[in-house]
Amino acid sequence: MLGFDQQVFDERCDYVNPFQVERGGILSLETLSGIQYATYVANPTQDTVPIGLMQHDQEEVDLYRADAPWRNRRAYPEFTPYPYIILGVVVTNAVHPHVDPAAIRPGAPAYLAPSGLITANTTFNSRRIGTFDSLLNDPTVRVPANAGASSLRVAGNEAIVDPQPATIPTAGWVRIRINIR
Repeated sequence: MLGFDQQVFDERCDYVNPFQVERGGILSLETLSGIQYATYVANPTQDTVPIGLMQHDQEEVDLYRADAPWRNRRAYPEFTPYPYIILGVVVTNAVHPHVDPAAIRPGAPAYLAPSGLITANTTFNSRRIGTFDSLLNDPTVRVPANAGASSLRVAGNEAIVDPQPATIPTAGWVRIRINIR
């Protein structure tokens, strides 16, 4: 999930995502059946290429009966090109649950972790995705009031097939400067 403060300087719209996921995580390239997709990679390796921070939700949308969801609630249907941030400052809760809170401080490097999460160490991937711009759960960072426990939806079809989406717990909220080139 993304917080209120966003300054997007550059975004791309080059790949599609075949899965329903929540905004705020780091997308990486993955090849399925010979086609490249942008998705949250469950187990990134040193060869995984992060491409940007997901700016909108992906969800099941009945385009015949719905208003354009990307205009009223920041959502896109699956298999459509959608914007992802490669340069900007955002507030996100996509922080790996086992990150050392003392390692997240302004200016510290940020790296890709499993399932599109962000971490402060190079255990999962050594490609730098940006720098932290706040402490973890900093009280000066504006977050949604009704957010509840911090978690990120990484898969699942809420509308039709699976009413229990796959969510993973996260460590909390942080402001991050994304710089993926």
